[in-house]
Amino acid sequence: MKSTKAKVNAQEVINEEENIDKIRDILFGVKVRDFETRFTKLEKHFDEEIAKSRAETQKQFAKLEDFLEKEVASLGEKIYNEQDSRNASLRDLSEDLKTASANLSEAISGLSEQTASNEAEIKQNLTDQSKSLVELIKEKQKETLDSLATKTENLDDSKADRKSLAKAFSEIAQLLNNGDENNGSK
Repeated sequence: MKSTKAKVNAQEVINEEENIDKIRDILFGVKVRDFETRFTKLEKHFDEEIAKSRAETQKQFAKLEDFLEKEVASLGEKIYNEQDSRNASLRDLSEDLKTASANLSEAISGLSEQTASNEAEIKQNLTDQSKSLVELIKEKQKETLDSLATKTENLDDSKADRKSLAKAFSEIAQLLNNGDENNGSK
């Protein structure tokens, strides 16, 4: 039972799709066929161009392969000749390095002595500068403390005393009370 209903529903869906396809064919048929022929032509054109490109690429790869083989052979020969000349150069360089090493050792010992004297001079300069900085810091600290003390004294002088304020508020309150009593008796 279920399978027959499913078959009937499937048949209805197929019929609806066919009807939609017929309507679509009536409305857009000419345009669709025109597009299909254009796409077919384009597809053939692209296939031809791709085939041409493949053939050309294969030719270019073959030429490149031949060229590379010739170049590799030429380079192999050049490398062999270059190796012989380099071996001779290495022998010469080895002798030059021995001479340079001896000269360098002498220069290093001279630089060590100069570095030691420069180091002592730098240490002395640093000591002198640190002493002058310590003195400058102490001087600035003293100036700052003096300035803070002066400002503290100025603040103490300018702030109102609590007792004086309390007395003043008390007097104002009495005056207000007296004023209210006088207004209340009238």
